[in-house]
Amino acid sequence: MAAIKWKYLAYCFLNNLRTLLYDAVRAAIQVLLFIIRLLIFCISNMENLGQAVMQAEHMFRLGMDFSEESILLLLQRSIKVKDVVIGRHIHRLLVGLGLDKIAIFAEHLIRLFTFSHCLFEVNLVFSKVEKPNAFTWHALILANINQHNNAKALELYGEMQQTGFETNKFIYMGALKACSNIAALGHGRLINGHIIRSSLESDVVVGNTLIDMYAKAGSLTDAYKLFNDLPCRDMLSWGALLGGYVKQGESGHALELFQVMLLEGIKLNKVIALCMLKACGVSEALLQGRLLHLEVIELNVLTDPVIISALIDMYAKCGSLSDACNVLESSTTRCMVSWGALFGGLIDQGEYSTAFKMFERMSQDGIKPNEFIFSCLASACGKLKNLQRANFLHDQIIKNGVETDTVLGNTLVGMYTDCGSLLMARKVFNTLDSRSLVSWSTMISGYTQNGSALDAVKLFELMQHEGIKPNMVIYSSVLKACSILGAIGLGKLVHHFMIKNDEELDVVVGTTLIELYASCHSLCEACNVFYQIPNRNTVCWGVMVTSMAQHGMFELAKQYLDRMHQQGFKADAKVFTNILAACNQKGRSEEGQQFFELMMDVHDIVPSPEHIHCIVDLLGRKGLLMRAMKLLQSIHNTKDLCGWISLLSACRLHGNVALGRQCFKHIISLDYHVGAAYMLMSCIYAEAHMWDDYYELMEVMKKDMVREELVQ
Repeated sequence: MAAIKWKYLAYCFLNNLRTLLYDAVRAAIQVLLFIIRLLIFCISNMENLGQAVMQAEHMFRLGMDFSEESILLLLQRSIKVKDVVIGRHIHRLLVGLGLDKIAIFAEHLIRLFTFSHCLFEVNLVFSKVEKPNAFTWHALILANINQHNNAKALELYGEMQQTGFETNKFIYMGALKACSNIAALGHGRLINGHIIRSSLESDVVVGNTLIDMYAKAGSLTDAYKLFNDLPCRDMLSWGALLGGYVKQGESGHALELFQVMLLEGIKLNKVIALCMLKACGVSEALLQGRLLHLEVIELNVLTDPVIISALIDMYAKCGSLSDACNVLESSTTRCMVSWGALFGGLIDQGEYSTAFKMFERMSQDGIKPNEFIFSCLASACGKLKNLQRANFLHDQIIKNGVETDTVLGNTLVGMYTDCGSLLMARKVFNTLDSRSLVSWSTMISGYTQNGSALDAVKLFELMQHEGIKPNMVIYSSVLKACSILGAIGLGKLVHHFMIKNDEELDVVVGTTLIELYASCHSLCEACNVFYQIPNRNTVCWGVMVTSMAQHGMFELAKQYLDRMHQQGFKADAKVFTNILAACNQKGRSEEGQQFFELMMDVHDIVPSPEHIHCIVDLLGRKGLLMRAMKLLQSIHNTKDLCGWISLLSACRLHGNVALGRQCFKHIISLDYHVGAAYMLMSCIYAEAHMWDDYYELMEVMKKDMVREELVQ
């Protein structure tokens, strides 16, 4: 019995000892795990983030456990330094631990992978989340917005709404930003309704985002209404509204609202100052620009190059180049952006010579111009058509080592073509490292404008050989070249090439095609092209009317002119000059007089000297001298000599001495010293053998010449 008792006691002792040992080991493991977690935490705060992640991966391979907080901290540090490569290592670690399905980790991964510009990784992370929350959705929507995939962001917002998640204000703001970026007014109104149902419409931050969305989407009425309904308007509210008005071209209204803002005691900040300077420039409101300049001085931001550039740009657009130069002169930080703003303003205002003086000033100050400034100066050379200055500028560009810039190279090509130096233009074109469509169009149009139509066609063929698809500017230039050459076959090939490539016919190319077909007497093709043009303008209608008149189809020309008027277009003076010239060439006096009356009575065009000369010459050549006289007398502008001299010339042609005398008297009553009138009248007397009148007129002419010599 005693032995059994001892055995029982021994068994209990051993069992208790085993339990104690188990508890001790368990406690030791807990302590070890705590130490490991502490180690991971310390590692995650190491300056070398990559080393910390490598240590974490090593512990994972050893089967050690560590805290989720440490992993999250590693993710946060990766986001802070935007290290996507490290983020991918952490992603693999999360997948191994099975933590990639948890929403908080997915949210951080999505934010990190946004920096990689790869939505595939972002979508992959989101697809693995078992229970995405509002923050995960928000991160996904923002990732798509940052990658300019705004339509997808709005689609995701719609999916989220369908899943029944409670949307917070940050998601609303993200979705509204997507609407702003693509001017999706319909989606914006829908989101506005959701915001109202969520009772967030009185939130200032949400309200500001709504104002910005409506303004950028073009609905200034809604933006202003929301602005007025805000319970508390801050500087961001004003900035969003004013920025929207300026962007939508309502600079005048923006300046009026700006005055209201100042009256309400809202202080100016840098963002609003930049916005209002742009508004002053667009509206050419110099006085308000100067007052704003004083406000900017009080802001103490004149050391900011962006503000300096905005001030220079404003003054330049307002036409006050002296003020623009003074701003640059008084600036302590004359950066390249400020110089660029000044040069841009000088070129826009046509002050090309001043631009070169400022270029000399830059050189004296030891400042090297950039590509933009050289482009401005190249444009100035082209406008001045100064080849000598263009060559000098080209040398400076080569010395500064910026001749390889494609945009600048294109400008140089345009500069040389404007100066008429096609050989130099082609030389620059051939040396361009990469030829854009602008390069080709500039060179081809340069050939066409300078009369080298054949070279333009050859360059177009080279372009086709290199497999480059032309744009509408190139098509227009090549078709003009074909018209100059009278190469209707080649023009048709270009037209068929456009059709083959499904090119939509715009009004410029369409008008050029009409001119080509009309110049080659293919009026049927010209009509077909005319009816294919979707948005016909005044120029297009005018070309069609002129083409019909030049081919003697005056009835059709009148029909097109009537239809043109019915559709709200008015023919200009040039169209009627061409029609009257065509009538004169064809000897169609009746039609000419009809068009002349139509021009004055229906189209309200005051006859120019060219119109009067055409119609009087036409009637005079047909011998309708009295009709020409009555027409001249019916025109209010009887002081114009062109028509009367044309009639006097017709009187000589038909030997009408009596009417010739009336014309002569009327001419010298207007201007006594018109030599052409004396010469024509003397010829009329001589051809009529009226020698007494002839010699008398010659005596008058001699006396007049003596009088002029005495005056001189």
